[in-house]
Amino acid sequence: MELSDLDVLAEAVRLGSLSAAARQLVISQPTASRRLQRLEAELGSRLLERTERGVRASPDGEVALAFRQAAQAARREMERHLDHGHGLSGELHVAASSAPAGGLAPRWIGRLLNRHPAVRIRLSVGDSRLVEEDVGRGRAMVGLMGRRPETSGLRHRQVAEEETVLVVEARHRWAKAEEIDLNQVETAAWVVREQGSGTRRMVEERLAGAGIDPGQLRIVAEAGSALAQLALIRATGEAGFVSSSVLAQAGTDLAVVRLRGVRLLRPIVLVWADRTLTETAQAFLQLATEPGR
Repeated sequence: MELSDLDVLAEAVRLGSLSAAARQLVISQPTASRRLQRLEAELGSRLLERTERGVRASPDGEVALAFRQAAQAARREMERHLDHGHGLSGELHVAASSAPAGGLAPRWIGRLLNRHPAVRIRLSVGDSRLVEEDVGRGRAMVGLMGRRPETSGLRHRQVAEEETVLVVEARHRWAKAEEIDLNQVETAAWVVREQGSGTRRMVEERLAGAGIDPGQLRIVAEAGSALAQLALIRATGEAGFVSSSVLAQAGTDLAVVRLRGVRLLRPIVLVWADRTLTETAQAFLQLATEPGR
């Protein structure tokens, strides 16, 4: 049995589809299918079940995933004991939501690799809900996301603060306006992030606090990532709320419009489980929280 085949199963269950798992693992969809079929043939059991919302683990699939988690834990423990002062090694899985994945996470990963070049990093990107789930279930050692965790047994520390801005495409009627009144939000059509996004939750909470019902906004498109949201804003010519770090990488063809009297700030939170961390994970946490980072 190849443990990489179990990675295909785990990502398919996490993301809800085999094609999404293939994209996450940077392999072709036929390769992902062959790996899953090989694993099912070796175990003599179907490991995935199809539902209306995608795929999920079968009862035997849950057993296989539990074995994968135990094998990963055993590997981390072995690596911890075999480090004899020659520098850290092994793999560190970091889960991050879109905003920190585009800024903080790569910067800290680069610094970690400069100090410990034998370490291998895996960076997975999803919304804040998925990051919290990955860390809570032990699929990732540490996570970075745009809100505080809600799962018991998770520890967290705010490591940065980021602004979310209102952006529009050049054709939009607000494109030449530097600032608009908050009540104008109700008159526009919107491209939003998916449910589970920290950016979307923060924006909806702030709008509700200002007396605007987010449920009454006219939403024309919903995007599963920040980059997809930017692409849809361009394609539709409508408006959206986007993390500033993501916008900084997106070129200059979108206009930023300020909401008069409102700044949309949210925390960037480092998350880890209340369990034994590998030395590599401990090094990442120390780097992320040290002064002058």
